Amino acid sequence: LTLRENYLEGQLPSELGDLSMLDYSNFHKNCFTGTISSELARMGESSTQSSSYVYRGISAIDTLITGSMPSEICDVKARFDKLQINCDMSCACCNVSCKAKRSAEVCVRTAVPSQSPSTSVIPSNEPSVVPTGMPSFIPSHRPSRLPSAEPSRMPSDKPSTLPSLMPSDDPSTIPTVEQSFIPISLPSYGPSQSPSTSIIPSNQPSVVPTGVPSFIPSHRPSSTPGNGAALLQFYNDLDGPNWNFSNNWLTENEFCTWTGVTCFGENVISLKLVGKGLKGQLSSSIFTDLPMLESLILEGNSLSGTIPSELGIAVNLKELNLLGNSLVGELPSEIGLLVSLYQLTLRENYLEGQLPSELGDLSMLDYSNFHKNCFTGTISSELARMGESSTQSSSYVYRGISAIDTLITGSMPSEICDVKARFDKLQINCDMSCACCNVSCKAKRSAEVCVRT
Repeated sequence: LTLRENYLEGQLPSELGDLSMLDYSNFHKNCFTGTISSELARMGESSTQSSSYVYRGISAIDTLITGSMPSEICDVKARFDKLQINCDMSCACCNVSCKAKRSAEVCVRTAVPSQSPSTSVIPSNEPSVVPTGMPSFIPSHRPSRLPSAEPSRMPSDKPSTLPSLMPSDDPSTIPTVEQSFIPISLPSYGPSQSPSTSIIPSNQPSVVPTGVPSFIPSHRPSSTPGNGAALLQFYNDLDGPNWNFSNNWLTENEFCTWTGVTCFGENVISLKLVGKGLKGQLSSSIFTDLPMLESLILEGNSLSGTIPSELGIAVNLKELNLLGNSLVGELPSEIGLLVSLYQLTLRENYLEGQLPSELGDLSMLDYSNFHKNCFTGTISSELARMGESSTQSSSYVYRGISAIDTLITGSMPSEICDVKARFDKLQINCDMSCACCNVSCKAKRSAEVCVRT
């Protein structure tokens, strides 16, 4: 829930406490008044999301809120990444110093002219009802995206991956209310769901008129036969029969309904199995035979062996999280081919060798975490280019280059220091030097830890 940088007024409603699944919250830079309700202590209490994806905050900075941070929130402080107050408030547990209160003058707003009714895409005789069966423009099953908690989103430079919601400027291309509409089948999201429908004028049954929103992203093939075979190999390679959850894999149900699998049509776009007892070596087929895969999250398992160089084939991949496994070997240079990648989490493994300079090709990267590995050598100046094309708001970015708890030596390149503002965290171990790092050095990883049997 991101409401930052608006002019919202009144008290933060106590009903925010009912958002028990909330992993990310950002309210500051608004005109909220009153006090913070103790009910907000319940936000996120039922979330099972890994802390790597959570950025849950209650912040009163740059608002008109007064009073104190409730003790009930302090009692569950560990659930929140950031508790912040403005300097007219008090807090017994906040983890940063107070910041300025918003100026009351800023909150005096003039009325904003209402929008012209011509901007509506709803037929004039049905101004408030969306016809039953009209498909959603953004599928609800999209994997969530947060650096350590960022909400899901598609890179802004690839508009073709999301259907357009706006009609053409030419009013003649918008279907009129007199036209009848007939449904056409779209790929189903699961076996139990009825086919989706599209608004196609009956006098043009097979052609989508110019200006009518397309509901099927053009880059999605209708079917990829290799998906099921790739998941079967994944199951067999990673000790599937011993996974530690109620396992519905290899049942009579189609693979799109299996735990951790998300599909678009008949194509797997997300595979998320966090802490499920996966054990073994990743097969290259997970990258080669799931061509539409966008999110691979296998955090907190017992993956071993190396990362296949074939990962470079998975060009649609946007999120790769292998945190907390036992992976060894070098990070393949082919990682640089994943130009759509916006989250890369490799922390807490035993990866070796130098961080490949090709990481600099990940221009859309918003989140990166490499430390607690056995990387050696120096940091390439090419890494200064990471995230240079991202247009994401800083509220969603946690881009870091960290050498703590690694075997990296040398210094933080000046090229990285020159674009320091692009990085949320630059960290070195105490065998290195850095002219711009924003935290003190931390321990180097013990070489003995990196001797693996």
